[in-house]
Amino acid sequence: MLISFPLLIQACETLVSFALKWRKTYPRAIKSLESNEHLLTTFYEFPQAIWRSIYSTNLIEPFNKQLKKYSKQKEQFPNESSIGRFIVSQFEPYNQKFSTRCHLGFDLARAELNEMFQKKKRRNLMTHITRNEASM
Repeated sequence: MLISFPLLIQACETLVSFALKWRKTYPRAIKSLESNEHLLTTFYEFPQAIWRSIYSTNLIEPFNKQLKKYSKQKEQFPNESSIGRFIVSQFEPYNQKFSTRCHLGFDLARAELNEMFQKKKRRNLMTHITRNEASM
């Protein structure tokens, strides 16, 4: 729903009208939506070309399904720790499989993303320097 709006303000206005309409019927759900609005709209901080990849879970769903399939056979896992080790062991092949693929829109947004991350690095460095100077 939110991804269909090109501007954050439009998405927020839609959330507000949705909350007003359904608050009486679903008060807990609306309270959760309102308290997590900043999480629901995080993708607006990134280039529009990658919004769908950020917003969707399509890429990870088959992996989750595979993990569920194998971990349901609980008799092969003597304890919770062993199932944890199994799940972690599945990440490496998954990461290898998808490490060379470029997700939808990321190629278009590569330069903009690099610039965003460089700015963040500089801000973090400046914050670190400022804190060190203040503590002296």
